[in-house]
Amino acid sequence: MRSAKAKHRPVGNAHQTRSGKTDNPNRSALAKSLTLAAMSLGYCVVQLDVTIVNTALSSIGTSLGGGVTEL
Repeated sequence: MRSAKAKHRPVGNAHQTRSGKTDNPNRSALAKSLTLAAMSLGYCVVQLDVTIVNTALSSIGTSLGGGVTEL
């Protein structure tokens, strides 16, 4: 009979140790770098959006006839 507990097989060249960490530091550094780059890009896009909306706020208020509270 099969055991109810599934066995985990590592993917690629990185093998897990007993502590659960991979023994391939290059892969871990690459993953951290890519994560940081993706998070930074996402943050920059959000900041750009906020800047554009704040810049256009007076024009939006004038076009729609709203005041500060409506904006």
